[in-house]
Amino acid sequence: MSIVLVTSLGDIVIDFFTKTCPNHSLNFIKLCKLKYYDNCLFFNVQKDYLCQSGSPYLDETKNTSIFEIVNKKKFFSDEISSKFKHNQIGLVCSSNIGPNLNTSGFYITLTNKELFSLNGKHTIFGKVVEGFDVLNKINNCYTDENNRPYQNIRIKHTLIIDDPFDDLPGMKIPNENPNNNNNINNNNIINNPKYLEDTFNIKKLFNDEEITENLLKEKLKEQESKNQALILELLDDLPDSEIKPPENILFVCKLNPITTDEDLENIFERFGHIKSCQIIRDKKTGESLQYAFIEFEKVEDCEKAYLKMNGVLVDDKRIKVDFSQSVSKFWMNNRNNNNNNKNNEGNELKLDVKLKIKENKNFNIINGIGNKDKNNNNYGMVLNNGNYNYNKKNNIQYNINKQFYDNIKNKKNFQRSRSKSNHHKHNHKYK
Repeated sequence: MSIVLVTSLGDIVIDFFTKTCPNHSLNFIKLCKLKYYDNCLFFNVQKDYLCQSGSPYLDETKNTSIFEIVNKKKFFSDEISSKFKHNQIGLVCSSNIGPNLNTSGFYITLTNKELFSLNGKHTIFGKVVEGFDVLNKINNCYTDENNRPYQNIRIKHTLIIDDPFDDLPGMKIPNENPNNNNNINNNNIINNPKYLEDTFNIKKLFNDEEITENLLKEKLKEQESKNQALILELLDDLPDSEIKPPENILFVCKLNPITTDEDLENIFERFGHIKSCQIIRDKKTGESLQYAFIEFEKVEDCEKAYLKMNGVLVDDKRIKVDFSQSVSKFWMNNRNNNNNNKNNEGNELKLDVKLKIKENKNFNIINGIGNKDKNNNNYGMVLNNGNYNYNKKNNIQYNINKQFYDNIKNKKNFQRSRSKSNHHKHNHKYK
């Protein structure tokens, strides 16, 4: 009438009220025998209230029961007794989703105060007799806004000490070895990069610092951000998971629309040599979008410019200067390199563009404007065309390229419509 829950924090021994709650006791013990609870998480921990587990999918509606496994009847009835109250720590209760809708889910109380809101609604079918130190650890763990522990607390496997019930027909008992069993839920272990695994040594994150809840949240956010960056790198959406914004580039905004690249460069070059200065412009009209990127050769010069120029009046506009947080320059270069390696065969439009490139090397089909340098130093923001200044010459180039592309498109559409009309005429002859 007893089982052991071997958790990642220690062992918990549970005794069952088999006479008062025979169906609940039978369900729990037989699911333990089938290794159903192996790898289940304590996914809902509320301090000084309860801790919940028994749901491999972390969803109460997807739970099962031993009765569903053997005779397809998922739910079984409540066995609520008036002599049992939620008034002590370590009571094992069924976390049903409604009256007489009991499955594998269960919770364990974490307080000696009576929980009046739970009395008469959930069946109390067992109690913890050993492992109160483990319950104390669970009760004091740090959780997120959904009451899930930041570090997973897992039922590794279960051991049956005493089983007073006969096995039900149709039960397929797996290997007793917890390390080699073929648990039906092993494929359903839910891993989330937001949470640390139970085997992770959390002290590694802190380097002998005192562990506090705020510090833990901060470290976990850093860990989650690194994991997400690594995923983006694997998907080729980020050049490098350790990429950081360049320290020698300033972001300048709130510019006057009449301010030009040359004006801005002349103002900032007194702090040091400038590698590039680019005001971002609208790709259709060429009008200034009133922000720019200034790249210095030295980081020290960049810092001086930031300290001196933030809030300065330029062309009657008080500008805002800050360090650039954009990595799109590296990202676009990486994306362009990857695109150059792709196979372009079988695409008629790309073949037409290739022909145009041979005639006019300045043509850029992506932007519809001239690109005077393949290895441009642009920032991949709104206008991806290098150091571009809008003037009549570039406007003419844009119109010529657009007209050429439109002619190609119209010619192909005309050929398609002509072939369709010939097809209809051909069919008409046989009618």
